[in-house]
Amino acid sequence: MRAREELSTPGVYFLISPHEQGYFNLYVGETDNFTNRIKSHVDNKDWWEYFIVFVSKVDGLNKAHVKYLERKFYLHARNSPQIKVMNSAEPGETKLSEEDEHDLKIFENNILFTLETLGLSYFSHLQNKSNNSLKNFELKLWSKKEYKAEMSIVEDEYIVKKDSFINLQATDSFEGKSKGYFQRWKEIISDPNLVEQVNNEVGQLKQDLSFSSASAAASFVRARSQNGLVEWKDPKSGNSLKDS
Repeated sequence: MRAREELSTPGVYFLISPHEQGYFNLYVGETDNFTNRIKSHVDNKDWWEYFIVFVSKVDGLNKAHVKYLERKFYLHARNSPQIKVMNSAEPGETKLSEEDEHDLKIFENNILFTLETLGLSYFSHLQNKSNNSLKNFELKLWSKKEYKAEMSIVEDEYIVKKDSFINLQATDSFEGKSKGYFQRWKEIISDPNLVEQVNNEVGQLKQDLSFSSASAAASFVRARSQNGLVEWKDPKSGNSLKDS
């Protein structure tokens, strides 16, 4: 790896380890010299299985650029229910010129595209989705039926919408039947950036959250194991997702 000179330049990288039921542990980092940085991670972080690093072959990235990208991908990862972020702290903001931000947006989208071609499509990047493909459904909470959640299906993503209500108290069987879903539900409801507590039983989402299946989304909302194809309803016809 030391023979790759481009790895001694500024870049943004990911340490990744598959978790259970399609979930991933992920660390987002930036560095001036990836060759030296990865050696440090080998010595000090034992949970990851592989890494992906992005650099510029034409010296197009500097320290400010990669710090900016690090924060962008940290936020992408934090907003995805499929990812457990392993960073111990949120990266700080970096001020850039409008021109630099425009150029880095292109770089960011290229990274997202590359990750998808590698089969790593678990980042939330809803800004690239077309509203023309939206299909909307709703789900009432199990014990508090005056509260409901809304979900949109965008291509192959199931998006529980901002301002949706979710259960903050899980059933006793949730962890046993759906351990992966339970762990992500527990992490998300504990994050004040993602969920605002309405009362002891109900929370409200502060932003959209993307899920890989209708059942994952329904289980998250109701804090219990659910068949999303049956439980999500078309608000106009009343039909289930399965029958829509």
